[in-house]
Amino acid sequence: MKQIIDQVDYQPNVPYQPLHSQNVDNNAYTSKSDELEQLLKGINIPDQVEFEHQYKYNDNTCFGYGSITGESKFDIQGIGQLDFSLTVEIMCLIFCCCFCRFIDCDEHAYPEEVYVLKNEQVRLEFWPGGIGRIFVNDKQVFEFLQTFPNVCDVFYSHFLSSYPKLKIFSPIEKNYQLTLRPDKNSCPENVIGGCGCLACFDLFTTSKNYHVDGLTQGRCQIINTRTPCEACSQITLMQGQCCKLCPEINYPRFAVQFEGVRKIDKIAIIMGLVHISFYKKWINLLGHLHIRIHEAKFIPVV
Repeated sequence: MKQIIDQVDYQPNVPYQPLHSQNVDNNAYTSKSDELEQLLKGINIPDQVEFEHQYKYNDNTCFGYGSITGESKFDIQGIGQLDFSLTVEIMCLIFCCCFCRFIDCDEHAYPEEVYVLKNEQVRLEFWPGGIGRIFVNDKQVFEFLQTFPNVCDVFYSHFLSSYPKLKIFSPIEKNYQLTLRPDKNSCPENVIGGCGCLACFDLFTTSKNYHVDGLTQGRCQIINTRTPCEACSQITLMQGQCCKLCPEINYPRFAVQFEGVRKIDKIAIIMGLVHISFYKKWINLLGHLHIRIHEAKFIPVV
């Protein structure tokens, strides 16, 4: 009798799960998969995707009065066109501030979106605190977190940094997690800040790769390119300052090659790349939306 007991493999921490419970879990998984497939039905991203971040700047000012407008556009096969534009009115006025005015100490503002890019099918929101949400047909499919800038990003112009990185989750698929990150910079991105003189060596860098960790299946290759002229304008901080033909975007072109990648992963990767490119142009290190006017000045948008 003692020999029989010794042969029993006792596992006290494994709970009993009835067959009915297993069937419920399988049915729930099938239901979620069907829901996701139906939700993404209208989006068909090919295995080879190329798109460009196009930026247009209009200056309608005269003697300090008028308006300036910045506009970004992404035209992506399978997703469609995503547009964003912002107009800022400029006036030269003298303000008299009264410091004795009444202030309501119990009046508070709720956070608002930093920016929204959308079309009929897709909506990309970015919120303060490095949080973003992606909707397809008005239903949230992804949420992502963006890394905060560190000392090297702030004081050394992203030297030896791969900022920003994204971690993407899905409320529809349990345990879904993708990480999207660019190559680490080998030089500072511009001449301002510590080690700025090393930025000149970045003139010879006209492409970089993005890496994806956590794909559920398949693999992908992402190449982000720029011309030597675009590299020079970024390094010298002369983007849009010389003439209308002066480049505005650093690394504006993306080429993505998918191989056996699911549709949900394709959408996450493409929209993540759109956000990073938009963020690098429009958002400063404090997380605020701004327009850089063509007089080496910055206009924050509060």
